[in-house]
Amino acid sequence: MAIHFYCPLGHRLVVPDARAGKKGRCPVCEQLVIVPVADPRPSGKDKQPSPLVRQQPEFEIDALLSDELGLKERDLRLDD
Repeated sequence: MAIHFYCPLGHRLVVPDARAGKKGRCPVCEQLVIVPVADPRPSGKDKQPSPLVRQQPEFEIDALLSDELGLKERDLRLDD
């Protein structure tokens, strides 16, 4: 079975499975490419939460600080 992928300039490439993870050059434009691994194995490491997921802060804004910053009580709520 072959690995299908694109070079950085968009040329479609097909290479044998034995080239997975190796460097080469696109035969059309000579751009350096790294052949993707066809079936990567999981690393076993725990994944960190996505930075795009909204998380609760590790601290609470107290009333004194909110007065200094000019925040109102409704501005302190993080729930949508």
